[in-house]
Amino acid sequence: MELKEGLFRIDPKTYHGLPIISYTGVKEFQRSPAHYKAMLDGEKNETQAMIFGGAYHCYLLENNLFDGQYSVKPEGMNARTKDGQSWMDQHRGKAIISFDEMQKIKAMAKVLWSHPQWDTFQRGAERELAMIWKDPLHEVWCRTRIDLLSTVLLLPVDLKSTMDATPHKFLQSSFRLGYHIQAAWTIRGLQQITKVHHETFVFIAQEKTEPYAINVFEAQPLFIEAGHRVIDEVLPRYKACLAADQWPSYDPAVKPLDLPEWAMEEKHGEPGDPLVDSDEAESPEKSV
Repeated sequence: MELKEGLFRIDPKTYHGLPIISYTGVKEFQRSPAHYKAMLDGEKNETQAMIFGGAYHCYLLENNLFDGQYSVKPEGMNARTKDGQSWMDQHRGKAIISFDEMQKIKAMAKVLWSHPQWDTFQRGAERELAMIWKDPLHEVWCRTRIDLLSTVLLLPVDLKSTMDATPHKFLQSSFRLGYHIQAAWTIRGLQQITKVHHETFVFIAQEKTEPYAINVFEAQPLFIEAGHRVIDEVLPRYKACLAADQWPSYDPAVKPLDLPEWAMEEKHGEPGDPLVDSDEAESPEKSV
C-alpha cells in the first residue's frame, strides 16, 4: 500500500501489516528498540482476551461485520468431541468466542447503548478509521486507529474494557498502559491531517463484570502533555534506528536495584500502592 496522509477505511490485516510506527510501537520502543523490532517482526498470536476485546469492539462499533469475523460456540459444546471438531472446521478462518463471552458482550452493549453520553459521541461519528500521517518534526510515517471520530464535536473517542472504571483505578491503569501516549499520538495525527487544532481525547471505560458500569473520561492537558514528551523522546531515536537498521536492546551497564517508592512509604508506616490492578491486554484492533 502506497503511503499517503489521510483517514481511511482499511481492514485490520492490511493496517497491521503497514511497516510504520503506531502508538503501540512507541510504547514498545520505550522499552527498547529491540522490543519494538521483535513486536514488528514476530508472529501475531492472539490470546483469548485479545479475541474478546476485538469482538467487543466489533459488536459495538461495526455490528454489521460481526458475523463475518466471529463465530460463537453453541452453549455446552465440547470442541474435543467429533461434533465439536466438525463445528470448529466449519468455522475455520473466523475468531471463536464462547457462548458466555457473547452473552457478556451483548449485556455490555446494552448498558453502553443506554448510557446518556453515548448518543452524543456516536451520532454522525465515523467508526474504526485508520489514520496515516508523516510527522512534520521528525519526518517519520505514523499510524493509528480511531474507534469513534465525532464529526460534530471533532472529537476522537476510544472504548476501553477494564476491570475497574473508578477514577482512581482507571487513572493508574491508564498511565501504566500508555493511554496518555495514545491520546497525544491521535491528537498529533488529527492536527497534521485536518490542519485543525485538537485539544482533547475521550475514553469510555466500561467494566467487564456486572453491572458493566461505565465512566467517561476527558484527557486533561497534563495527561496529554506527558504523552507528547514520550513521543518526542522516542521518535528521533526511532528515526535513527530505522536509518541504520540497528535495534539495540537494554544498556549493558549495571543498574542499581532499590526499594520502590510505595515500599518506602510502607516502611515508614504509610500505606503503599503497588499498582497491582491488572487490565487484560488490548485486542489487535486496539493495538494501534
